[in-house]
Amino acid sequence: TGDYTVSVTVPAGWQATGPTTVSKTVPAGSYPDGPYAVAIFSMRPTYTLTVAKSDTGSGTVNSSPSGISCGFDCTENYTSGASVTLTASANSGFSFSGWSGEGCSGVGTCVVSMTQARNVTATFNLLSGGYLNGQIKQPGWKEF
Repeated sequence: TGDYTVSVTVPAGWQATGPTTVSKTVPAGSYPDGPYAVAIFSMRPTYTLTVAKSDTGSGTVNSSPSGISCGFDCTENYTSGASVTLTASANSGFSFSGWSGEGCSGVGTCVVSMTQARNVTATFNLLSGGYLNGQIKQPGWKEF
């Protein structure tokens, strides 16, 4: 007889619906091709993370893991349970003043746990005397 431990590695984006480690004692020679285990996998659900930017300022938001580069791509699907870190960067003449939505606040990074669809807003504000295309911007002006 021999003690065998068979382990299963769950691929990214999948989840095991049963045990991932099986231990059993088997008589020597019972399994000419070696011990085996049966594993059942299912796809993990995905949820959408949507980032909005306030319309009073200008900047970008990027995610880690990658997927959001808002400027242009402000929506991404992530696997259930993923932890997504959002980082905001203000454009010249603007400041990042904070996050709102889905438990994010302050001006540091925003960490979102993807256990459901999430919406986060990044607020950017005009700095006094900010410039756009060589012109001094005044409060209330918007960049298009």
